[in-house]
Amino acid sequence: MRRGRRFLAVGGIVVLLISVMAGSLAVYRAQKEHGRAISGFGDIDHPDRVDLYVWVIRIDAAAQQVALQITPTPQGRFANSGGTFTADLLVYGSGQRADPIKVAAGEQIPSFDRTIAMGGGGMITDYPFDKYDADLGFVAEIDGAAVPVVVQAQNGDAFFTVTPQWHDTAQPIGQVGLMLHITRSPAAQIFAIFVMVLMLGLALAAAIVGYYLITRQRVIVIPAYTFLAALLFALIPLRNAVPASPPIGSIIDFTSFFPAEAIIALTLIVAVIHGYRSEVRAAESA
Repeated sequence: MRRGRRFLAVGGIVVLLISVMAGSLAVYRAQKEHGRAISGFGDIDHPDRVDLYVWVIRIDAAAQQVALQITPTPQGRFANSGGTFTADLLVYGSGQRADPIKVAAGEQIPSFDRTIAMGGGGMITDYPFDKYDADLGFVAEIDGAAVPVVVQAQNGDAFFTVTPQWHDTAQPIGQVGLMLHITRSPAAQIFAIFVMVLMLGLALAAAIVGYYLITRQRVIVIPAYTFLAALLFALIPLRNAVPASPPIGSIIDFTSFFPAEAIIALTLIVAVIHGYRSEVRAAESA
């Protein structure tokens, strides 16, 4: 009978571990596929066009900026045999630099670094549930005339999920306007939530230790106080271990870090005072 129960317990633990690992790998795969996905917007069906490959290099939530790398590519009659442009290209885009992207006819095509602002009401103190929006728009001209343009966007920042959408589907030839919806990646959110739950769990453990010390009328117990003090200071590096290092005053602080620190500190103080008073009473009664 006991062997059967042990077998069931071990089997349940193994199944639980396999389920957790499978769920984790499923989240990883979904995040990986989303990061590798390339979203195309614009006159995709037009054979003679300009493709703009937009690579999201880095998202800075504190500075409210998105760093991009843009590479123009000619298609159809705008491309010669060497893959360069047959005529001069000008691309005007949204960004903090006013100068347009310029590629001369026959010139080897470089990549251009640009930075755009993001907003949408998101704040980094909402971490890990902060959300942002960024406007991304381009107008392409060859020899002064607007030409069809396609924007292919891909995210390269593993800490964020970027979902591009049409800003306005009714757009003229040569113009593409997108809205980038930016959120924390599933891995970053899961890890942050795990740290939040862990800090609250450690606070609960400290409260249980304090309850045991007080209700059992314990005198000064140095190992227990050392444990509580270690927990008190261990939460600081644990809190700072979350991705992106959110500033003090974020949601993660008010929902877990501050309450956990307060519970552990109060438990330690009350336990020490109670232990001291118990020692005094024991000495007086001796």
